[in-house]
Amino acid sequence: MGLNFGTGSLSDKNLYLGDLPITSIFYDNNLLWPLASATDADAWIAQVEADGGSLTVTEKNAVVALENDLKATSGLYEDLINIYPLVGGDEASCKYNLKGAADAFTNTIGFSGSWAYDADGVTGDGSTTYANTNISPADIAAIGTGISLHVYLTVNVQSPSSYDMGSSEQSVIAGFNNTTLYGNFGGGYVTSTGQVSGVGDLYSSQHTNNASGTTSVWKNGTSVASATKSRNIGVTNTFYLGNDNRGSNVEYGNKGYGFAAQGLYLDSTKMSGLNTAVQTYNTTLSR
Repeated sequence: MGLNFGTGSLSDKNLYLGDLPITSIFYDNNLLWPLASATDADAWIAQVEADGGSLTVTEKNAVVALENDLKATSGLYEDLINIYPLVGGDEASCKYNLKGAADAFTNTIGFSGSWAYDADGVTGDGSTTYANTNISPADIAAIGTGISLHVYLTVNVQSPSSYDMGSSEQSVIAGFNNTTLYGNFGGGYVTSTGQVSGVGDLYSSQHTNNASGTTSVWKNGTSVASATKSRNIGVTNTFYLGNDNRGSNVEYGNKGYGFAAQGLYLDSTKMSGLNTAVQTYNTTLSR
């Protein structure tokens, strides 16, 4: 029994054994783990470790697979602007954007308050926590068409009432001390009752364009409610994770998150692909 590290160069690294990047693992000449290139994941891992963050082999490989799985659905990876893997058990590993290499990792999450960083990802304390993602509704409108917000719950505590991601009430809310899923982009809330229970679910809100259009809320890649609503693209308050940024912090929560993202509008095929990738990622991490 032995490991054969294949013939690929280290520049093609995509799997990690400790700190050693390798291209493939063979057992008795049988390929056990072939993964395609994961350029952003490699840069993300290097940045986390350079900042003193700690990642296990399983966590590194999960992030590599997350990037590859998101890229498996045509156009999905491109339409996600910020992707936060929220893994590693410390602030340095949880704050970085998987797509951050393009902006020299300046667009990171700024965690404030007493967040818990552990195997569940990040969890608020219900009284002091918010996390600035450093992108606003106006910023997203300047990039392209529509908007989408996404959170994966690993801890679901509904008291106090809280926003899961918000900017001046433009938001996704997976339960506001209830089981209702909410989405709003300036034209009023779209809601679906009875959607929020337990953990291990991906919740999303979207708007189809940069003016009047359709606001919708989604659970695990499936639309559960929608309505014609206007959209306010002039809001410059940046989105907070675990809170709503109205120029101050107004809705502290104590939920836990194992993934978060923001992007342009995603059609049903892309939403299905997103859910598959996020569920696989968190299952790999035993969440």
